[in-house]
Amino acid sequence: MTACVIDGCARPLKARGLCSVHYKAAWRAGTLDEFEHTPRGTLDEFVARLHADGLSAAQIAEQAGCTTRTVQRWRTAQGVAQPLPPTRNPDEFPTRLEQARQLLEDGASYNEVIRTLHMHKRTLQRHFPGMGWSSVEGSRLGAFITRMQRETNRKAAA
Repeated sequence: MTACVIDGCARPLKARGLCSVHYKAAWRAGTLDEFEHTPRGTLDEFVARLHADGLSAAQIAEQAGCTTRTVQRWRTAQGVAQPLPPTRNPDEFPTRLEQARQLLEDGASYNEVIRTLHMHKRTLQRHFPGMGWSSVEGSRLGAFITRMQRETNRKAAA
């Protein structure tokens, strides 16, 4: 149920089958008891069923009439928080390490290897200690690039 139970109202649910406007009106009037209260256990079962069906947190939230964050909290509390999908095949790791070794031996910096192979800096440092650029080498490259940019700007202005 995703819409308010009041006839003619299509607003999304807030609680007890009512949208926020009708919920506030019923609360002010003291008539909330007239509307069915969904016990927490029932909502848990409903969310569990939707989760088992493989729906996303946004889809479950829409059908349950709650926020996406509520569904995420429920999943965490139940121990069924969905991990991020694996982005890499573990069998490819030795191949990627060999590619990293080749790049580092060719003079690439850790940062260049990180950008190229999408590896974490600690992984590179652990497998290839001392092969990355030192801070002095990085500084020299930065100074060289700055000099070249100034030279190019001077030639363009002349």
